[in-house]
Amino acid sequence: MTRDEFQKIVDEVTGGEYYPPERKNKSRGIEGRKGYYGPKLKIKVEWMTGGAWGGNCWDDSDPYSYGPDPDPEPELEDLDTILEKIAPSMGFVQYKKLMQKVKYDTRIEHEYYGNHTSYASKEILVEDLWDFLKEREYV
Repeated sequence: MTRDEFQKIVDEVTGGEYYPPERKNKSRGIEGRKGYYGPKLKIKVEWMTGGAWGGNCWDDSDPYSYGPDPDPEPELEDLDTILEKIAPSMGFVQYKKLMQKVKYDTRIEHEYYGNHTSYASKEILVEDLWDFLKEREYV
Protein backbone atom coordinates (compact mmCIF):
# COMPACT_ATOMS: atom_id res chain seq x y z
CA MET A 1 0.00 0.00 0.00
CA THR A 2 1.28 3.46 -0.85
CA ARG A 3 1.08 6.53 1.38
CA ASP A 4 -1.55 8.04 -0.94
CA GLU A 5 -3.72 4.91 -0.76
CA PHE A 6 -3.41 4.98 3.03
CA GLN A 7 -4.43 8.66 3.14
CA LYS A 8 -7.42 7.91 0.93
CA ILE A 9 -8.66 5.31 3.44
CA VAL A 10 -8.10 7.73 6.35
CA ASP A 11 -10.07 10.45 4.56
CA GLU A 12 -12.90 8.04 3.64
CA VAL A 13 -13.28 7.04 7.28
CA THR A 14 -12.89 10.51 8.82
CA GLY A 15 -14.46 12.66 6.11
CA GLY A 16 -11.24 14.58 5.50
CA GLU A 17 -10.42 17.98 6.94
CA TYR A 18 -11.97 21.35 6.10
CA TYR A 19 -9.45 24.14 5.62
CA PRO A 20 -11.18 27.53 5.95
CA PRO A 21 -10.60 30.32 3.45
CA GLU A 22 -7.74 32.75 3.94
CA ARG A 23 -8.27 36.42 3.29
CA LYS A 24 -5.96 38.32 1.04
CA ASN A 25 -3.30 40.15 3.07
CA LYS A 26 -0.70 42.07 1.08
CA SER A 27 1.43 42.99 4.13
CA ARG A 28 1.92 39.28 4.98
CA GLY A 29 2.16 38.18 1.37
CA ILE A 30 -0.92 35.95 1.54
CA GLU A 31 -2.70 35.68 -1.78
CA GLY A 32 -5.87 34.28 -0.24
CA ARG A 33 -7.70 31.11 -1.15
CA LYS A 34 -11.14 29.57 -1.00
CA GLY A 35 -12.02 27.04 1.68
CA TYR A 36 -11.50 23.41 0.69
CA TYR A 37 -11.47 19.84 1.97
CA GLY A 38 -8.06 18.23 2.14
CA PRO A 39 -6.23 15.37 3.81
CA LYS A 40 -6.83 14.62 7.48
CA LEU A 41 -3.60 15.23 9.43
CA LYS A 42 -4.66 13.91 12.84
CA ILE A 43 -7.35 11.74 14.39
CA LYS A 44 -8.78 13.45 17.46
CA VAL A 45 -11.61 13.26 19.98
CA GLU A 46 -12.55 15.88 22.57
CA TRP A 47 -14.83 15.68 25.59
CA MET A 48 -16.06 18.00 28.34
CA THR A 49 -14.49 17.44 31.75
CA GLY A 50 -16.22 20.12 33.86
CA GLY A 51 -16.43 23.84 34.42
CA ALA A 52 -18.34 26.51 36.31
CA TRP A 53 -21.54 28.43 35.62
CA GLY A 54 -23.80 30.82 37.47
CA GLY A 55 -21.61 33.94 37.64
CA ASN A 56 -23.34 37.18 36.63
CA CYS A 57 -22.59 40.83 35.93
CA TRP A 58 -24.02 41.99 39.29
CA ASP A 59 -21.37 39.95 41.12
CA ASP A 60 -23.97 38.70 43.62
CA SER A 61 -23.49 35.03 42.76
CA ASP A 62 -20.48 32.74 42.87
CA PRO A 63 -20.11 30.40 39.90
CA TYR A 64 -21.13 26.80 40.63
CA SER A 65 -18.67 24.08 39.68
CA TYR A 66 -19.92 21.13 37.71
CA GLY A 67 -18.11 17.90 37.10
CA PRO A 68 -17.56 15.77 34.07
CA ASP A 69 -20.22 13.93 32.18
CA PRO A 70 -20.79 10.49 33.62
CA ASP A 71 -19.76 9.08 30.23
CA PRO A 72 -16.27 7.56 30.11
CA GLU A 73 -13.44 9.00 28.04
CA PRO A 74 -14.36 8.42 24.37
CA GLU A 75 -12.47 5.97 22.19
CA LEU A 76 -10.69 6.93 18.98
CA GLU A 77 -13.37 5.18 16.92
CA ASP A 78 -12.04 6.48 13.59
CA LEU A 79 -8.63 4.99 14.42
CA ASP A 80 -10.24 1.63 15.22
CA THR A 81 -12.17 1.69 11.93
CA ILE A 82 -9.00 2.52 9.97
CA LEU A 83 -7.15 -0.35 11.66
CA GLU A 84 -10.01 -2.75 10.87
CA LYS A 85 -9.61 -1.87 7.17
CA ILE A 86 -5.80 -1.79 7.01
CA ALA A 87 -4.48 -4.09 9.75
CA PRO A 88 -7.27 -6.42 10.92
CA SER A 89 -4.71 -8.94 12.17
CA MET A 90 -3.06 -6.48 14.60
CA GLY A 91 -2.84 -8.02 18.05
CA PHE A 92 -3.51 -6.49 21.43
CA VAL A 93 0.17 -5.91 22.29
CA GLN A 94 0.81 -4.05 19.01
CA TYR A 95 -2.35 -2.00 19.56
CA LYS A 96 -1.13 -1.04 23.05
CA LYS A 97 2.22 0.06 21.54
CA LEU A 98 0.36 2.16 18.97
CA MET A 99 -1.71 3.80 21.72
CA GLN A 100 1.52 5.04 23.32
CA LYS A 101 1.74 7.46 20.37
CA VAL A 102 -1.57 9.09 21.38
CA LYS A 103 -1.11 12.56 22.90
CA TYR A 104 -3.43 14.01 25.53
CA ASP A 105 -4.22 17.69 26.06
CA THR A 106 -6.62 19.97 27.95
CA ARG A 107 -8.11 23.38 27.30
CA ILE A 108 -10.47 25.78 29.04
CA GLU A 109 -13.04 27.93 27.27
CA HIS A 110 -13.42 31.06 29.40
CA GLU A 111 -16.73 32.87 29.37
CA TYR A 112 -18.01 35.99 31.11
CA TYR A 113 -18.21 36.46 34.90
CA GLY A 114 -16.00 33.53 35.89
CA ASN A 115 -17.96 30.95 33.95
CA HIS A 116 -15.88 28.41 32.04
CA THR A 117 -15.94 24.94 30.48
CA SER A 118 -13.01 22.52 30.61
CA TYR A 119 -12.22 20.01 27.87
CA ALA A 120 -9.76 17.17 27.40
CA SER A 121 -8.66 15.69 24.08
CA LYS A 122 -6.56 12.91 22.69
CA GLU A 123 -5.10 12.62 19.22
CA ILE A 124 -2.72 10.70 17.04
CA LEU A 125 -1.03 12.18 13.99
CA VAL A 126 -1.82 10.37 10.74
CA GLU A 127 1.90 10.45 9.87
CA ASP A 128 2.75 8.66 13.16
CA LEU A 129 0.11 6.04 12.39
CA TRP A 130 1.55 5.52 8.89
CA ASP A 131 5.11 5.16 10.27
CA PHE A 132 3.97 2.67 12.91
CA LEU A 133 2.09 0.52 10.39
CA LYS A 134 4.95 0.67 7.86
CA GLU A 135 7.62 -0.29 10.45
CA ARG A 136 5.58 -3.37 11.37
CA GLU A 137 4.80 -4.20 7.71
CA TYR A 138 1.02 -3.79 7.96
CA VAL A 139 1.18 -1.53 4.89
